[in-house]
Amino acid sequence: MTDKPSIDTSKVSRVLQRLARRSPQFAKDVRILTAEGILGEAASQDSIPIKTGALQSSGTIIDGRNSTTIGFNTNYAAAVHETHKTKPFFLRDAINKHGKRIVEAAARITFRKHAKQSGLTDQ
Repeated sequence: MTDKPSIDTSKVSRVLQRLARRSPQFAKDVRILTAEGILGEAASQDSIPIKTGALQSSGTIIDGRNSTTIGFNTNYAAAVHETHKTKPFFLRDAINKHGKRIVEAAARITFRKHAKQSGLTDQ
C-alpha cells in the first residue's frame, strides 16, 4: 500500500460553513463557481488524459443543500484517475494546485454580484 497525498479541504469547508450560516445563497454561489473552476482545470488538456474525449467531456457538478460534488461520469473515470501512467490524480491535483485561487476568485465574483443585487454598488 502506497501513501497517497490527500486533499485538505478543511479550511475551505470551515469558511464555507461560516458563510452558509450568514448567507446560504452566497455560500451556494461560491460553491458552484468553485466547482466549475476546478472542473475546468481538471478537464484541461494539460491535466486530464485524453484518448477519445469522453472522460474530458463527462465532468459533472451536483449541488446539494449544503455541499457540491464534482466528478467525471464515465464507468472508467475512477480507474483512470487512480492508475493512469502519465496523468494520475488529475482531479485531486487540480484541487491542490488551483483550489485556493479558484475559491478566492469565486468569492470575489459572488461578493460583487450580491453587492450589486443589494444596491451596494453601481458596478
